[in-house]
Amino acid sequence: FRQLQELALQYTDRGLDAVFFAGDIVNNARASQVEDFKTVYEDVFDPAKVPLIFCLGNHDVKTRSYTCQRLNMEIFYSIFGDSYRTYDAENSDPQRGYVHQVVGGYHFIAVNPLDNGYISDEVGDKSGAHYDPEVLRWLDQLLAKITAEDIAVKKAAWYDAPGRDILVLTGRRVSAVNMRPT
Repeated sequence: FRQLQELALQYTDRGLDAVFFAGDIVNNARASQVEDFKTVYEDVFDPAKVPLIFCLGNHDVKTRSYTCQRLNMEIFYSIFGDSYRTYDAENSDPQRGYVHQVVGGYHFIAVNPLDNGYISDEVGDKSGAHYDPEVLRWLDQLLAKITAEDIAVKKAAWYDAPGRDILVLTGRRVSAVNMRPT
């Protein structure tokens, strides 16, 4: 993280606005490793000023090894603490596996699969993950809402207002979401 911060400072005097992490925060789904990650992160960043936006990878939730615990996004946030949630939008729900954060006008959305399809040990498994249909509906509705807000801003502006960037993060591909404006 220190190298990341030093690199960012080469381009701007304020450093990073956020850290976007695409899974495998830990090696084998142990709460002690989450605590170690938190210590390293906080040695470099104040999470209330530089939010950690993340989704979980298979190593974060894997349950097929005797060395692993059953971790999920809610457990990660409970270990990290409230300072890691200061940028959450009102519709975030880590218990269900999704978080929406807005940092510097950018929308960051993390969606986690919550079933055994996510932790498949099959080599070459390209089927993608199985997502809760309610989570997919939430994502589809959120993307449609943000898009509609941007269209309304463009219509009201006397200049060509740019749309907002939306970054969607997930450990495995999402295939059942309408990513086009409605």
